[in-house]
Amino acid sequence: MSHNITYNTEQEHILLREYGRNVQNLVKYIAELEDEDKKARYSHMMAKLMRQVNPNIGKENEETEQKLWDDMYIISDFELNTEGPFPKPERDILNRKPRRMEYQTKGYENRHFGRNIENLIQQAASFEDPAEQERAVIYAGRMIKNFYHVWNKENLEDEMVIQTLRNMIGRKLDLDLDSLKDRNLFDLNVGHNHHRGGGHHHRNHGGGRNRKNHRRNKRN
Repeated sequence: MSHNITYNTEQEHILLREYGRNVQNLVKYIAELEDEDKKARYSHMMAKLMRQVNPNIGKENEETEQKLWDDMYIISDFELNTEGPFPKPERDILNRKPRRMEYQTKGYENRHFGRNIENLIQQAASFEDPAEQERAVIYAGRMIKNFYHVWNKENLEDEMVIQTLRNMIGRKLDLDLDSLKDRNLFDLNVGHNHHRGGGHHHRNHGGGRNRKNHRRNKRN
């Protein structure tokens, strides 16, 4: 008794492993169809099937749809000729390297503090009210101190904060940064002290009401 067993080593090489051998066999079958209408209809169905087989391809949009069709042409070894939504790619697509991502680093001198700090300074420069400009710069200075403390587990001296802000501001703003430092406005705990003072004030009101009630009860 003989068994016809086909080993993977004897089968055709899988061109795109993420889709598997069954998809490759179906694409090859479609490529060999002589009926052009049926070939086009089956090709559209095949693109939908390939998305289900490989859900990691990404969100459904024109770019991923074109990738599915490009992959179908690759799987067919560029033998598939049909009326598709995208032109058939050239064979050299197999040798193309992914496009390198470009990072916006031009004019970005303080990378260690992040672009958001520089964006905040840019926004401050657009304010017409000097008070708003000052508030934005104070907030930026506190963020610089906070980031430095998080990264280095050390406190950043106000002199260094002033120097960093001067480098960022340049001639964009006409502010007396030394005055901000002398008023201790870059202190990260200023807001917390103010909050605690507010709470104490609230308790004094409560105490006043208790004294009034005490006098009223005494008269009764």
